[in-house]
Amino acid sequence: MSISASIDFRVIQSNTGKFITPIKTLEILMEYGWSLQRDRYVYYLPLGKDDPFDCISEVISIESLLKILRKKETQSELIVVSSTWKDTNIGGSLFLYDEKKALEDSINTPIGFSIDGSRKKIGIGSANEMTDVNWYLEKLLPVFNKNGMYIEYFEYSEHI
Repeated sequence: MSISASIDFRVIQSNTGKFITPIKTLEILMEYGWSLQRDRYVYYLPLGKDDPFDCISEVISIESLLKILRKKETQSELIVVSSTWKDTNIGGSLFLYDEKKALEDSINTPIGFSIDGSRKKIGIGSANEMTDVNWYLEKLLPVFNKNGMYIEYFEYSEHI
C-alpha cells in the first residue's frame, strides 16, 4: 500500500509580510536540527531543472549544495532537497518556492514537505498505520516562531 503525505505551509516575516526565502528556510531548518545529507549524499533538484522528477543524488558538501541552491533561488527556480531529522532516517523532501515564482504560479504555500522514506507512524496495526503528523509539526513549525517570522498558514494531507 502506498501512502502519500505532505505538509504545506507559508512563513512570513512579520515586519514586511513577505514570504521567507528558500535559502533562509533551509538555514533555519538546519540550525534547528534538520540535515540535508544522508550518509554524505544529498538528494536535490539541480540548477536549470524545475521538474521534481529530475532530482539527483550525489556526494557533495553542504557548502557546494547551498551554492547551487542560491543560484536556483536567484533564478526563481523551484528548489527541491531531501531533509532528515538529526541522525535519523525520518524526513522528506522540501519543495521551496521564492515569492516571485510562488506568485507567478499562484502557489499559496511556498514551502512544501513531502513525507517519505522512513515515516514516523501511529496506528493499531499495519493495515491502519498513519503518519504521526504531530511529530513532523513539532519538528518543522516551531522553528519559524522566532526572529520576526510566523506561520501564516499550514495544511496537512495524507492519501492512502
